Amino acid sequence: MDNLRFKNFDITDHKQDEKGNLIISGYGAVFGNIDSYGDIIEKGAFVKTLSERMGRVAFCYQHDIWHPIGKIEEIAEDEKGLKLKVILSASEKDIQTKIKEGILKEMSIGYRTMESKSEVRDGKEINLLTEIKLIEVS
Repeated sequence: MDNLRFKNFDITDHKQDEKGNLIISGYGAVFGNIDSYGDIIEKGAFVKTLSERMGRVAFCYQHDIWHPIGKIEEIAEDEKGLKLKVILSASEKDIQTKIKEGILKEMSIGYRTMESKSEVRDGKEINLLTEIKLIEVS
């Protein structure tokens, strides 16, 4: 998949429901930080993709979009970034255990940059991502 990139951010909370599903929450992206690609995601970058693709963004393990492992219950931009609440399937016992044990502790987004602009900060070229097409969260 050309132009597909990934970013990692922490899972902030998890709890088990009565059906055996693990409910996790956290941020798939945070605004304003410079990542290893030299990119900064700007507030508003997800607005279009969330309105167009709501319900079509997959929740996966290791960015495998052909085998989703959970359902995104809530996804929205807030002041900090792209906030998520996900119900991880009860069938994913190994992944649930690794999250509870703190072995898996980050979420990551798979996306395509739709619009960006360049800027120089402290002598380094930075890409400001102003529109992102969100494909999946892992």
